[in-house]
Amino acid sequence: MNNVNNLIKNGLNGPTLSKFLTIKEQQLLNNKSVEVVFSNVYPEEERKRALIFPKGQNIDYIFDLSLISFKNYDFGHADCLGALMSLGISRDVIGDIIVDENKVYIIIANEIKKYIIENLSKVKNQYIIVEEISIEEIKDIKKEVLSTDHIIISSLRIDVVVAVICKFSRSKSQEYINGGFVKVNGVIMDKYDYFLKKDDYISIRKFGRTYIRDVIRKTKKDKLVVLVDRTN
Repeated sequence: MNNVNNLIKNGLNGPTLSKFLTIKEQQLLNNKSVEVVFSNVYPEEERKRALIFPKGQNIDYIFDLSLISFKNYDFGHADCLGALMSLGISRDVIGDIIVDENKVYIIIANEIKKYIIENLSKVKNQYIIVEEISIEEIKDIKKEVLSTDHIIISSLRIDVVVAVICKFSRSKSQEYINGGFVKVNGVIMDKYDYFLKKDDYISIRKFGRTYIRDVIRKTKKDKLVVLVDRTN
């Protein structure tokens, strides 16, 4: 919240470019006192940079983004993020990580591009070669959806959903959440009685991401049939 307040304060004084924001931070940044424009690299973009500036001011929308890529040797999202974090850089200079069948694509801030290209040489003990490609190419790449499923749950409470996705007991699901291993819309969720809603996405360490697409119907036993997308 302090980060968002500082961005608004700075934006009142002149154009301010944020680092990459979570979905929650993007929601908090919507403020009537300033203009806010988010990067829109591709339709499914989750982590975005924002330009914040005084109302009525005309500016060029420059978000200082780069796109890097390397061959995919059966990597997952967590493998790639872990390799980047091992370089000692902060999460907020890294945007979306898209794991395709053959390649990995990562949106990054321009200011960290040179450092990453020169220092990211290995992911999960596999040597890689990082190259910069045109940011426009991301528009032709879709996030890999491993499966679209229907899950049957008693409620949208997060510990219930995590238990079903991970095939955990309810108590183990709560321990996992309390341990900080679960995020909702990019923010660590430490309350296991939180209720999810349509369009939320859950990141579960070692279990990938699950997107809540819609509640389809109720069963005769009053359980919910929920349509979800799962990615690695």
